Amino acid sequence: DTWPHPQLTTKVTMTDVEGGENTPMIDPQGRRGSYAAVDGQAKGKSFTGTDFESFANSSRLTRLCIYAVIVYLFVGVFSYSVLFEKWSIVDSLYFSVVSFSTVGYGDITPETNAAKIFTIFFVLVGIAMLGVALGIMGEILMNAQEELDKQMKQQGNAEFLSLFGNDNENVVEDAGAAKKEEKSLMRRLFELLIGTLPLLTIMILVSLIMGNVEGWDYVSAFYYCVITATTVGYGDVYPETSSMKLLAVIFIPVSVGFMGELLGRVGGVYLEHQQANQEKKFLERQLTLADLEIMDANDDGDVSMLEFFEFMLVAMQKVDKNDLDDLRKVFNKLDADGSGTLQKVDLELAMAKKKN
Repeated sequence: DTWPHPQLTTKVTMTDVEGGENTPMIDPQGRRGSYAAVDGQAKGKSFTGTDFESFANSSRLTRLCIYAVIVYLFVGVFSYSVLFEKWSIVDSLYFSVVSFSTVGYGDITPETNAAKIFTIFFVLVGIAMLGVALGIMGEILMNAQEELDKQMKQQGNAEFLSLFGNDNENVVEDAGAAKKEEKSLMRRLFELLIGTLPLLTIMILVSLIMGNVEGWDYVSAFYYCVITATTVGYGDVYPETSSMKLLAVIFIPVSVGFMGELLGRVGGVYLEHQQANQEKKFLERQLTLADLEIMDANDDGDVSMLEFFEFMLVAMQKVDKNDLDDLRKVFNKLDADGSGTLQKVDLELAMAKKKN
């Protein structure tokens, strides 16, 4: 019951009992031979049949957020335009967005006690639920911009390499990777900010358009952009015309989501830089006999590659030991015959147990 199992190798194989041939679990050519009969009895998707997708990064969560925003805005319009305050649809949309984004200009507020009571719950639900939507919106914008920059760089590199032939491609890529590792903290922050310039420019242009319609000067327009995107929302500068309020319904959540993602990544760059320094210092330590004794999880006197990996990943806080223990339990459950490897016979034994 130790992890990793003393007989576990770096490549998990499924052994054909009849032919005695080892076939990798991941079969790129799709030739599964006699395993098809066993697989046909298994229910659900296989490990290799589909890639694991984190729910936090899935399209399903994105759709849920979009639906949540639509429902929230509909409830806001119906409540403030029909039930309580009799506002216009634009004012109700505008107030709903200003509320859940926490900008809170204060130019439009509920007046009746019933509307105020409703707003208490309306705001709490909006901040709790739609805060996730704003974060995802900002992440999508940032990822799209980064992907565009990446494609442009790859195209430029390809055109450059074509002048000298493809043999230089790997050399250039390796040099680029080494250069990336040597970048200073300030250089990484500078590149992050430069990469966001197109989106920042669009935000500023939109605020200038709003300022032109509302009669603001350039400083006030830029001031409105920053105060809104950071959700400070002093309330001294805000749109008053219906057309600009409608534009603000789109501008506010997009700018708030983008700014939140940008500030989060700025903090992330600093933390990653410090973490990289800590890992570098950790890996430069000298290996001692005491270290080997701790790494030897199964007490056989030897430290296997998997034991070394497990120790280092846990020590560097790349993975949690509880996660490794959970994976060990899954493996032991799949290893029906206790051989230490996953084979066709394990699946057959598992199917037989289910039938019994």
